[in-house]
Amino acid sequence: MPKNKRLGISVSLLALTMMGVTGCTTGGQQQAVGKTPTNKSAINTTTSSATLNSTSNPVTAKTKSQPGTSNVTITVSSSNRKSPSHSGVHDSSKTPWNSVVVQSMASVMKDTFAPLVAPIYIGQLNDSNYPYLTSLTTSTTDEYRVAFHITSTQLGIDSPAINQPPNTGLAEYVGEYGATEFSNSKQASGALDQFTIKIPSLAVTESTNLGYGIQGRWFLYANTSTLQWYEGKWICQVVGSSKEQELQESKKIVAYLDKHLLPERPGVLLVMEAGDGNHTEIHWAIGDVMFSAANYHHAMDAIKMAMSMRMYPSGQLKGAQY
Repeated sequence: MPKNKRLGISVSLLALTMMGVTGCTTGGQQQAVGKTPTNKSAINTTTSSATLNSTSNPVTAKTKSQPGTSNVTITVSSSNRKSPSHSGVHDSSKTPWNSVVVQSMASVMKDTFAPLVAPIYIGQLNDSNYPYLTSLTTSTTDEYRVAFHITSTQLGIDSPAINQPPNTGLAEYVGEYGATEFSNSKQASGALDQFTIKIPSLAVTESTNLGYGIQGRWFLYANTSTLQWYEGKWICQVVGSSKEQELQESKKIVAYLDKHLLPERPGVLLVMEAGDGNHTEIHWAIGDVMFSAANYHHAMDAIKMAMSMRMYPSGQLKGAQY
């Protein structure tokens, strides 16, 4: 459990979809899809959103040969848990982050002691009907979450209007990122299990070649299939109604990961293929912290977001990637 013994606020994008479409379950409790985080009071709506032309910075590619650093443990001082204090001063003139990310982090850091991370890459945002980016933030002592939304008009972060017409609907939900701090590293790594598909014992299995030396296994059950493989300490799963689509998406991911590294710690990559996009969640554990990145439409955007995660506001890789 998180240190404050409360139920985590991490929300599974896939839980509702899997229950309604495939009948599958994840290891955790069923939770609502991400349009419903708790709103804080609205802030100035004329300066807090950004147009989509400035949202996506490219991810710097890494090679498989790039070394990682082992035995890194993230710790947070608990000597005074009444007033969170995060080191580093944000310089808006030198930031690698989108302005909505900066404002979102300013909101969550008032409440949380969890280590702060933020993505440089947000995703593909090119809907002319919803040209503005904003966010809903949720934070407690030990965790926080930032959910990105696109809107038809400029709205400040945590504005109640984000969940009101014409901005309602999952098509306007982009994705999210966040972190949860646990009491120890065993709890953090153990929490990853709730974000995997549980394979029924009676499932029929088939092997398939995904390329680049990666062998995948299909699990077939109840008119549903799950294609699963491993990338180092990561378990990867693609779920859908068509084996051909699952295989195509899985091979695309494997090819990309052959030249780019996921965070170098135990993790879970889960893709749910649906009619409105490939709902994708990524979770990984470093020390006593579990980090997350997700995209509701494109698996590759979720992967790039996870790879672009940096410590905030320093921009350092250590602590967020290894």
